[in-house]
Amino acid sequence: MAWVFPILLGFISTPILVRNLGHEAYGLLAIVLGFISYSFTFGIGKIVGKYVPEFRADDEPEKVTEVVSGTFWLSLAIGVVGSAALMAAAPFIVRDVLLISPDSQQAAIYSLYLAGAVGLTIMLSQVFQFVLQGLHRFDNYLALTNLSGLLLGGGNIVLAIYGFGVPALMTWNLTVVSSVGFLFYLRARRLLPSMKLVTRVSPGMTATITRYAGNILLYQIFANVLFIFERSWVMRKFGAEGLTYYFVPMLLATYMHGFIASLVQAVFPVVNETLKDRERVAMLYRRANKIILAIMIFTVTNFIAAGALFLKLWVSPEVSAASYNLLIPHGLTFGLLGIGIMAFQLAEAFKFPALNVIITGSWMVLAIPAMIFAADIWQSEGIAWARFTTALVTIPIVAYAERRFLGNVQWRFWCAVGVRVLLAAGLMAVVERLVLSSLNLDSYLSLVLAGTAGSLIFVGTLAATGFLTKEDREIIIRSLFRRRTIQKKPDIGS
Repeated sequence: MAWVFPILLGFISTPILVRNLGHEAYGLLAIVLGFISYSFTFGIGKIVGKYVPEFRADDEPEKVTEVVSGTFWLSLAIGVVGSAALMAAAPFIVRDVLLISPDSQQAAIYSLYLAGAVGLTIMLSQVFQFVLQGLHRFDNYLALTNLSGLLLGGGNIVLAIYGFGVPALMTWNLTVVSSVGFLFYLRARRLLPSMKLVTRVSPGMTATITRYAGNILLYQIFANVLFIFERSWVMRKFGAEGLTYYFVPMLLATYMHGFIASLVQAVFPVVNETLKDRERVAMLYRRANKIILAIMIFTVTNFIAAGALFLKLWVSPEVSAASYNLLIPHGLTFGLLGIGIMAFQLAEAFKFPALNVIITGSWMVLAIPAMIFAADIWQSEGIAWARFTTALVTIPIVAYAERRFLGNVQWRFWCAVGVRVLLAAGLMAVVERLVLSSLNLDSYLSLVLAGTAGSLIFVGTLAATGFLTKEDREIIIRSLFRRRTIQKKPDIGS
């Protein structure tokens, strides 16, 4: 739900922003938000998400304090450097890399200045977000995340309607992110009274944090370079309007990917508490991937069957005509990346984040030249399909992770669930296309009726083929949503 509510707000705000800002200004907003999300918000706070549950399980509150403090100061240092670098490079990025028109250059530079401040604030806030996740307090995480989404989405809509530009929207983003980040800190401090931001961290803990952070930094840098290059290359080749047509369908695909990632956030603390029980870890891995695969295939199938009509109704016929053929490769790409999320989390849980460096480095090395080559021949669609083709390297990396951390490749599992989900997806696609063609109406009613009929067929087929057993449901509920015994222990530092 921490992802569903912001996604719903995104569905509401995106067409409003596109219409009121205009295609060119919205393209500028997309590139600036890309720098925030993918330039230096490296997710170092994930260290806390790993070690807080692990140290609490071992009854070591002093280590909890050290890991939170060490991660915070490291995030501050890296965030300051990244923010300063982005601000210093902003004029060069705007004028020489993105080739933004002179009329929009000053607004773009100011927006990147603000993006640097927003990115630093997000990095610090992430530390305390992961504290809440490590404590299994997803209720608090949900409330504050949804508050942030409501304020951001609502404020952006109001500013756009009243004629404010991208710099004003970025100022509002900074205000909201700073305020909610402080609330994350206050809540984490209350739920974990032993947590203090001390300035002295033991050499052993410093080394642990640094090693872990180093790998996170590397694979985030590789992923960030790829993502920023992709947006920048589209903007350089096809302009801000072309980036809007490219970004809108990508936004839908990233919503799907983000929802899948939210499931892994719930599983990650549980895995770190039970690392010594390899059989239980494997069980959690399979159960989570069942849900992930179903969500991914369901969503991508809907993109293919009803995506054109949805884009037409959601934004405009013009965007639908230019973006539908991009929606399919974007959906397949981020769906494929979603399948690999649990394998990547296994690598982090078993203290081998270098595997994630390998996979993201492979994406970057393969995708960038492929995008450069494809752009001149197949335009923006070529860039999107080049990204998907290089993402296929995820499959052998997942197999390697399963063999190394679970003992064997889960071929039987993937075949069993894959056949069931693909059968359900095929039937759903046929039903949705039949409903849309028979109604032959460009309306939300047609979309809802087709979606409802297809969803019933999808769920019914999965139920009929025994996709999710009763044991699966009970284990997922018990593992992810109950209050665990360790949570009921009083905090040692209180």
